[in-house]
Amino acid sequence: GTYGAVQPNYLIVGINVPSQLGTHWVSTSTMCEYEVTLQVAYNTSKTSVTVPFWNSYVGNYSDDPLYCAVGSYDAIYMLVDAMDRGDGFAADTIVTKLEDNNIASPYEGAAGMIAFTPRVTTSGSEGQHDLVAGYDYASALFCQWQSGGTKVVLPAGDTAVGLYPNSFATGTLA
Repeated sequence: GTYGAVQPNYLIVGINVPSQLGTHWVSTSTMCEYEVTLQVAYNTSKTSVTVPFWNSYVGNYSDDPLYCAVGSYDAIYMLVDAMDRGDGFAADTIVTKLEDNNIASPYEGAAGMIAFTPRVTTSGSEGQHDLVAGYDYASALFCQWQSGGTKVVLPAGDTAVGLYPNSFATGTLA
């Protein structure tokens, strides 16, 4: 509420987990107007899974999903997919099937395309099994709270620097 009360001549931009919730406008007594937060998903066509997931979640829980809900959803379905493709519950087989989610063949989740770096690098050294980051993978979206409690996805600019396509935008910066 301090930001709204002081009305400084700057925007707040960054990670603010509570601002990812649809209830943030009311819980701040509308004083979050202009705040820009990062979210892993919003009601925009990031992948073919994003909007159906979003609508189902909001329909079931009457609030927007936090990043951890989106990540959990993707993790569980990716694990089920790996078990189905591996035809069982053997840990080594599941890991092998999860490793198939790489840059050449990513998993399509609600957060974006999910791919892992290799376990063994091309030089033969041990890899990290890290997530591949940046567009078109599970990159964050810039969302802004605007007048009347509307939250929009902002254009990100140049995808050459690893952001997301401006087609994901549902509004412009206020």
